[in-house]
Amino acid sequence: MPNRSEKQRRAQLRKAAGLKRYSEGPSSLTQATGQRQSLERRGAEFLVAHACFNCRISFKQRPDLTGKPKTCPQCGGRMAEMGRSFKAPKKSNKEQWEKVRRLWLAGYRFRTNSGRREPPFPERLRDVDAFIRENPRHGFRLREYWPPAGQ
Repeated sequence: MPNRSEKQRRAQLRKAAGLKRYSEGPSSLTQATGQRQSLERRGAEFLVAHACFNCRISFKQRPDLTGKPKTCPQCGGRMAEMGRSFKAPKKSNKEQWEKVRRLWLAGYRFRTNSGRREPPFPERLRDVDAFIRENPRHGFRLREYWPPAGQ
């Protein structure tokens, strides 16, 4: 295992070559002028699952920060942003696709469960309506779908 000074030396070499820029923060020094220039926003560094309920397909794509909806490459319809932890059912499993569609329409999204004690999503389509009724303030449901306090 390399010692600390060797790691620092290699980090300095990478930085000098322009491969590492974390010490400069959100802007970088241009080599020619020595002045700071802001870096262009490259977009999110992660992918989010998008699904088309008509075609029963799913793709992981970069989220669009402009709010413009993604379109399905097969049918041209609007794709639903499902969340980073969404795993699409098989294309032939119509019941599971209908379950996912109902959950999405009710405001539930498939996010990473980082230690939350939320009830898991239902396994079967027949349990979806009861799940929505019993979990109106679920942690993976968008807040705009929550009922007003006291209901």
